[in-house]
Amino acid sequence: MKNRALITNQQGFSLIEILIVIALIAVAGTFVTNQLINRLDEGNRSAAGIQINQFKQLLEDYRRYCSIYPTEQQGLDALVAKPTSGPECPNYPAAGFIQGGKLPIDPWGGAYVYLSPDDGKSYTILSYGTDKKEGGEGSAKDISSADL
Repeated sequence: MKNRALITNQQGFSLIEILIVIALIAVAGTFVTNQLINRLDEGNRSAAGIQINQFKQLLEDYRRYCSIYPTEQQGLDALVAKPTSGPECPNYPAAGFIQGGKLPIDPWGGAYVYLSPDDGKSYTILSYGTDKKEGGEGSAKDISSADL
């Protein structure tokens, strides 16, 4: 008889209670996912800034050897191999300025953009961000060497 009383007094979770718990887990999961995505984006923007700063240091080395920055036509490729056009650089190091013979790409898989409107007297390096297009807002905002 006692066993029968125990069985009839047991209660389980109702469907409503289970649905509420699932909804709370979904809300918490959405919050955590958004925070992870924001942190990933911040990390990518930070990595792009670090790479652009490394390019700036390499371009200063290039200027010390060649007395001028690469022209826009020569671009960042001038850091990998001696330019064959434009102003000559007789002191160009045999190994180049970037080891491995390959320019790094930005964290979103795009190429860095090198601008030198005054033929090697100044420059700007850009990463176009997540949208890989000029301009943009938020995570798609361009990252420029002029802003670093």
